[in-house]
Amino acid sequence: MQGMLLSMTNLSTRTEEFHFRVVLTEQSRTNINNDYISKLTEMVYTDEDEWNLWQRRGDPVLHIDLTKWADVLVVAPLDMNTLAKIAVGICDNLLTCIVRAWNIKKPLILCPALPAEATEQILTKLQIGTLKSWGYDVLLPEPCAEASSKNCYAYPMVETDKIADLVMLKMSVK
Repeated sequence: MQGMLLSMTNLSTRTEEFHFRVVLTEQSRTNINNDYISKLTEMVYTDEDEWNLWQRRGDPVLHIDLTKWADVLVVAPLDMNTLAKIAVGICDNLLTCIVRAWNIKKPLILCPALPAEATEQILTKLQIGTLKSWGYDVLLPEPCAEASSKNCYAYPMVETDKIADLVMLKMSVK
């Protein structure tokens, strides 16, 4: 995640047109320093923000507002649990609600952080294939160099510069 934050900084130095908002899942909150991330972004959202904002009919719905605000959605790192949820349409937290409500005419980039063995599993291949068939960009990590000789317990993600390059490309086509 720290690498992703650095990539956000690099994107904002390439152009001043980028504004970042971050959605933290419960799982990611255990790995992130909120003070650090809030210095790099406009806003940091959690599930509580979604549930506390809406009280009755007519109130703003955060996940809908965020889909209208954003030009590009990047989910990085994407864990296997959230990958599976997105592939079958489960929306039980703020992030998956945003993805479910996302306008497919706008770029959605998914960056799974998967162990090498998981990318070869049939279920993972089906889930990634489903997401690609919907028009989502899925950036897979390079295979672990040690994977063929022994178990690789690393959960690599694609290099953050590749994510930044794809965001720049998608924005230039727009």
